[in-house]
Amino acid sequence: MTSKGAELEVRSVFNGLEVDYSFGYTNATYKKLMISQNNTEVNLQGNHQLFTPKITSLLAAQYSISLNRKQNLRLLLRCEWKYLGRQYFDLANTIDQSAYHTLNTRFGLTTKKVSHMFWGRNLNDAKYISYAYDFGAVHLGNPKNYGVTIKFTF
Repeated sequence: MTSKGAELEVRSVFNGLEVDYSFGYTNATYKKLMISQNNTEVNLQGNHQLFTPKITSLLAAQYSISLNRKQNLRLLLRCEWKYLGRQYFDLANTIDQSAYHTLNTRFGLTTKKVSHMFWGRNLNDAKYISYAYDFGAVHLGNPKNYGVTIKFTF
C-alpha cells in the first residue's frame, strides 16, 4: 500500500471566541492486492484503503463569556461543521459512501464543578453510512438528535 497525505490545523482565540479549523488529505491505494473470488484470483491494485476518506475537514467556533466571576459562571456556545470525503468499505471498492457533512452545536452554563449543556448533532439530518462490510452488515449514521449533558467535576 502507498499512503500519502497532509494535515493542516489552525486555531485563533479572540476575547472568549475560539475558532478551530482542521483539514486532512490522504491518498491511500493498494500497490498490490490479490484476493480470491469465485475460485479465481482478482487483482485489486490501485483500489483505495478501507475507511479512509481522501478529505476530512472540521470548522468549529466556540464563544464563552463570564456571567459571574465570583461563582465562575460562564455561558458557552459552540458550533461545528464536519466534512468527510468519499470512503470505501470493502476491498473491491464497490461499497462506498459519498462525501457528506454534518452540523453540530452545544450550548449551556458551566462552573468549576458543574456544567449543564444542551446539544444537537447532525442538525442537517445527513443520511450516511457509518460503516459497512462486504458480507452485508451496514450501520447507518445517527440521524438528527438532541440531548442534555450534566457533568460534575470533583
